[in-house]
Amino acid sequence: MKNLRIVFVFLLFFSLAESPVNNSYYVSPTGKDTSSGVLTSPWKTIQKCLNTARGGDSCLIRAGTYNESLSIKTGGVSGSPITIQNYNNEIVTVNSGNSMSLVTTGHQSYYVISGLRFVSTISGGEGTYTIDLSKGLTYSPTAIGDGNGNIVLKDCYVEGAILLYGPNNTVQDCELSGRNVLNDGITSNGLSSPNVDIKNNAIHDYLGKAVELNGTADNALVIGNEIYNTYLGIDVDGAGRPVTNAHVLNNTIYHTGGIYNGDFHAGWGCSIFLENAFNAIVSWNLIYGSPKADGIYITNYGVGGGNPSFHTAGNIEYRNQNLNTVISNNTIYGQGRAMQVTSANGVLLYNNTITGTIIMNGDTSDAGVTYYPQNWMVKNNSFLGTGPEWSFANSADNVSSYLANIYWGGITP
Repeated sequence: MKNLRIVFVFLLFFSLAESPVNNSYYVSPTGKDTSSGVLTSPWKTIQKCLNTARGGDSCLIRAGTYNESLSIKTGGVSGSPITIQNYNNEIVTVNSGNSMSLVTTGHQSYYVISGLRFVSTISGGEGTYTIDLSKGLTYSPTAIGDGNGNIVLKDCYVEGAILLYGPNNTVQDCELSGRNVLNDGITSNGLSSPNVDIKNNAIHDYLGKAVELNGTADNALVIGNEIYNTYLGIDVDGAGRPVTNAHVLNNTIYHTGGIYNGDFHAGWGCSIFLENAFNAIVSWNLIYGSPKADGIYITNYGVGGGNPSFHTAGNIEYRNQNLNTVISNNTIYGQGRAMQVTSANGVLLYNNTITGTIIMNGDTSDAGVTYYPQNWMVKNNSFLGTGPEWSFANSADNVSSYLANIYWGGITP
């Protein structure tokens, strides 16, 4: 028995010795970087804390404005992220001037960034970012494990664009503003970014897209966001490489199209854009108030076509494949067109309330083959107003079906 007690005490001591110590560090505008970083003797800069923190540590930021451009130099670990957050709900502003507010410098994953305001004077089109999670890395559109993953950005205010690169990243409960001078809100810009969650954010005043998911952006969840005053709302962009299993749910999208964001885009906009988006679910969205935009636009690409210079990666033809996509329980009204479809097959459209026109288009490949939408199931919808106008009749072999729809005016199929 005595020997067992000795073994137990030894194992307990060894376990305690190996357990990580989770430190809390404090930062204040009145502090000094030569201080100890405790609450009563805080550091002055957030960068000092970023340089010091390790997995499981927290940087607690006191109220004030920090004129810094932050670089993440270390990473947390699974189960022990590094946390950067405002202390006790105090108002913390990171003003990076004409520089990026927050960037990675290599492989740094497992962070929680909460309660901060990121402001800057950055302006510019695509490729201009306020928060860049790709810095210091070799870009890859297909290497699923690449990039910086498991980073959570929540309860923050961001002026400008967020570039995601890596798996399992989350942006939630944030406000993003493009100040009508910046192009995109949240984007993967062709980089590998699977399993992204974008939820319960307010995203507004962008000249381009509020949310863009492309590259390897499979299994994305875009839910509960309010999006307005943008040229394009949500773009599931599989133009080069298909995006699979995107869920676009319960978003409110209004005021999309060129007339809401100055002269950068004078043309037609879109609220939800599905490009080579396979196995997508688009449900319970409210789309309205955009007279120069489509509500939902679904299209497939292949070898040439509407834009002869564009070919998919590997010259794969997707216009003859079924998407297995579901469009359900959405409400669409006050749009220039309720829906537009080009060469997209295999869609279930049901339980929607749609006011306006639905246009179905074919597209012709470089080889002269015209692909029309086929294999649609359209059921239990309420169609109101001037549409829909269907062009399935242009395809001799379509097997589309219409069941239990209600038509209030317009042209029925």
